[in-house]
Amino acid sequence: MGNNEEAHKYFNEQLQICQHFLPNHPQYGKCYSNIANLYEIEKNNQLALEYYQKVLTIYNRSLSAYHPDTTRVENSIENLMPSEFFCCNI
Repeated sequence: MGNNEEAHKYFNEQLQICQHFLPNHPQYGKCYSNIANLYEIEKNNQLALEYYQKVLTIYNRSLSAYHPDTTRVENSIENLMPSEFFCCNI
């Protein structure tokens, strides 16, 4: 939409609403995921990664193994990780 400041405002409001859920409720993860996506759009990969990791923790506790939402977040984390993270010295 092009108005990231307004998106941050709405996503933070969404996060406040999500605080009425239990901390490991999947909807809480979706709130964090929206914020992570926005940071990724803004090229703030460090904050995006931090939020995606919060999402992954929540999803691992609340969703079944191999749930599509969990897989999507894992892929996002992998895409944001620096390439040297996956390199190993042989």
